[in-house]
Amino acid sequence: RGLPHTTVEVSPGRCGRGWDRPAPGLQVFRLHNTSGAAAEVRLTERGSGAVLGETEGIGPGTTRTLTVRLGKGAYAFRCVPEDADAVTGPTVRLEGGRAGPAAAPVTEHDLIPPAIAYQKWVAGGLDTVVRLTGRLRDAIDRGDLAAARTAWLPAHLAYERLGAAYDAFGDADARINGTAAGLPGGVGDPSFTGFHRIEHGLWHGAPAGSLRAPTAALAADVAALRTSWDQARMDPAQLGLRAHEILENTVQSELTGRTDHGSG
Repeated sequence: RGLPHTTVEVSPGRCGRGWDRPAPGLQVFRLHNTSGAAAEVRLTERGSGAVLGETEGIGPGTTRTLTVRLGKGAYAFRCVPEDADAVTGPTVRLEGGRAGPAAAPVTEHDLIPPAIAYQKWVAGGLDTVVRLTGRLRDAIDRGDLAAARTAWLPAHLAYERLGAAYDAFGDADARINGTAAGLPGGVGDPSFTGFHRIEHGLWHGAPAGSLRAPTAALAADVAALRTSWDQARMDPAQLGLRAHEILENTVQSELTGRTDHGSG
């Protein structure tokens, strides 16, 4: 015999309906979305809110399965429709058996310590960017373009590792790490500044004299960002989103070469 199957409705008005004969043990729920929007469904412990199973992206009129092991306790399905408030279904109680693993919910309060630690880590990283950008500026001031090309990559990598995009650094990021994409004058546009402006010059034969002002501006912008960062306050709820978007940026922009202005 196979595992017991139970069909459960997914909709704002009837979330979790259909679970009429609860039983302990390993089992399969068939989550059928009767609404007109995609939804996410979680099976939770009512007391702790811990999640025993989760299924995302259940399209309208479609059915997805969720396999869980349930034991003694109180449970409820929680339906999260796209662009709508979450809805919790009826509570179902089991009197026997041992439940499988569950993930405890994370509150914003839980995220405050790692958010503070992240901000301190970024501050240390900015110290490194300031130091390495200073080396880049010094090489260009000396007219040593070979040394400047050697110094550019460590400085830029140190900045990229901070996950500066997505409003973490506000408008400063566009000045420090913007590209020529979308600028009316392309690489010759006055708004094209920062690391990529210098990169383009270093790898396209620009004389050192033409790069002194952009490099001095970059060094000043990085130093100002380091000073202002001590007053920054990051939303703890953004930690997970930031990790996702840093990886997304790596795939879409870095690995594809879209941000490359000559250094390769």
